[in-house]
Amino acid sequence: MHSLFWGDAQTCTIPHKDKAFVDLCQQLRQENGLTNITVNHQVHGIDGSFIGHKDICAHTLRQAQGERQSYQDKHACNQIQSTPGINYLTRDGDFLITDQPHVGIGVLTADCLPIMVHAPDQNVAAAIHAGWRGSVGGIVDVVIKALADTSSAKCDAIQVYLGPSAHACCYQVQELFLDNFDTKAKDLCFAQRDGKIYFDLPLYNTLRLLDCGIKKEHIDTTNSVCTICNNRYHSYRRMAGNDTGMRQLSMIWLNKKS
Repeated sequence: MHSLFWGDAQTCTIPHKDKAFVDLCQQLRQENGLTNITVNHQVHGIDGSFIGHKDICAHTLRQAQGERQSYQDKHACNQIQSTPGINYLTRDGDFLITDQPHVGIGVLTADCLPIMVHAPDQNVAAAIHAGWRGSVGGIVDVVIKALADTSSAKCDAIQVYLGPSAHACCYQVQELFLDNFDTKAKDLCFAQRDGKIYFDLPLYNTLRLLDCGIKKEHIDTTNSVCTICNNRYHSYRRMAGNDTGMRQLSMIWLNKKS
């Protein structure tokens, strides 16, 4: 059993670096009966952390140099506990995995793609922050493999939920941007309109998930709406790069041990 929280501009009304943002998270923690909420220090990469044990200690899952889909979990991950129940990890990372019940793991986004993952056979959850750099680097590949390696989760049972992000209707990119992608992605994940190029970030990650063995019917896009043209959500691009620090929090948690 698991639960999801998709934040928006109405529920996340405080800049994420503001001290009052901790109070907002504390309120969410109490409302949902959680013992802890943990958020990474996101850097648009492909590393992350595993949150486990009774003291909610964290260990880094770090990709081994030169080897896609491999990682090491030998590095203890320091954390700042700003207030009881709210943890900000000091190590850089863009995904979190936990097997602990009532522990919320979340990501902060304002156009990047939040991806929530649940492996029901082992009752393990993951939260992914997928910007374009992490997406190209294969962050979903790394997380799916990490779930399989750390918990023996079966890919064909994994459930994935895509949240609000920039979509191809609005996510305009420059021609040089295409150099980061292979031919398949160029053919399927880009659209040209009026001489401009647009990138489909959710579709790109969906294709990578399918390549990892995730079933199409297990990828939920109910909450996959465009943040740029929908004022319900915070959007860095809509603000023309004027970063106000406003982000929506997306979160998943396990309700009980399997």
